[in-house]
Amino acid sequence: MEVLRASAFSTFMATRTMLWRFAPTFIPGAGMVDGEVLETLWAVLNGIADSIRSQSTAHRQESLDDHMNDSNWKKMIQLIYRLCKNIKKSVDSAKASQIDFSNINDSADPKCC
Repeated sequence: MEVLRASAFSTFMATRTMLWRFAPTFIPGAGMVDGEVLETLWAVLNGIADSIRSQSTAHRQESLDDHMNDSNWKKMIQLIYRLCKNIKKSVDSAKASQIDFSNINDSADPKCC
């Protein structure tokens, strides 16, 4: 069985009929490991919004660049740890998904479709 999916932003920009058919939010049993990339990037910057509001454009841009560079550095440093942590979850989830798929597949009526 092939499951088609698209990002929430892509389906938001597309027609309404596509939203209900392909958005991961509406696929029963679908899970999300992480949200949209931009959401994770901007969430870090919400903490500095008040302090950069009164800065000049050039200073605001430098402050944003510094915070984004710091965020990218932290992500790069934690990359191996996160990958190792996520692979363990993925292996466990894959085993559980295989069992669930086998149960559904065994209970399906081959004459139906």
